[in-house]
Amino acid sequence: MLRRNPIVVVVVVEVVVVVVVVVVVVVIIMVVVVIVVMAVVVVVVVVVITVVRFVVAVEKVVIVIVVVVVVVVVVVVVVVVVVVVVVVVVVVMVVVVVVVEKVIIVIVVVVIVVVIAVVESVIKIIVVRVVVIVIVITKVV
Repeated sequence: MLRRNPIVVVVVVEVVVVVVVVVVVVVIIMVVVVIVVMAVVVVVVVVVITVVRFVVAVEKVVIVIVVVVVVVVVVVVVVVVVVVVVVVVVVVMVVVVVVVEKVIIVIVVVVIVVVIAVVESVIKIIVVRVVVIVIVITKVV
């Protein structure tokens, strides 16, 4: 089939190139976000513990509660940031690929969703956001 139809070869190559680029970009962005967030969490926790110790002589339980609250807030912010970044990347990639056929867009969207799901499960971020992204993208496409 590939020998008889060079158009199929071109389309397959285009799909592979676009998918690889999208996957690499999404993974790099998410890894950077995770590293930055981990650094921010460490700094915030250290600052909170230091401030709480110096300002008030409280029990360790209060410090633990404050740290847990800070970490939860930071994680929620991170989830929102990651989702926004991924949506922006997906929209940019879809706009770039719109010139090509819609089949390629659908394949790229599926690959992006799979990559996001894998990376998010590894870094333990809520996977439900992927479903929201898929729904938004499928309505756009």
